[in-house]
Amino acid sequence: MIDSFHLDQYNFPNYYLRHQNFRLKLQEGNPPLSGTQDRLFAEDATFFWRPGNSDVAASSFACFNFPNRFIRHREFHLFIEPLGDAVSFQDSTFKIESGFIPPPAPPVVN
Repeated sequence: MIDSFHLDQYNFPNYYLRHQNFRLKLQEGNPPLSGTQDRLFAEDATFFWRPGNSDVAASSFACFNFPNRFIRHREFHLFIEPLGDAVSFQDSTFKIESGFIPPPAPPVVN
């Protein structure tokens, strides 16, 4: 099991999904992170994998610095929110699939 992870953008190096005011957004971060602001960024961009809240075959993602809140979609946006009703359990459960873009081919060695 993965202890913690961050979600980085494939086509924008050094951009990560992080929360601010409980809303997820894509923001630039330049590791290694140090200092108070960088520590906050790192904590806001770190999540824990959990079995799906409404389907254990799927996945849910708990927030590092607000562990009772999960990534949830609502109104076509992503938030970190506590779970309450059945809809929040469903909206915080995701199916992990391969990306739309395949990984780059390994370099050819002559």
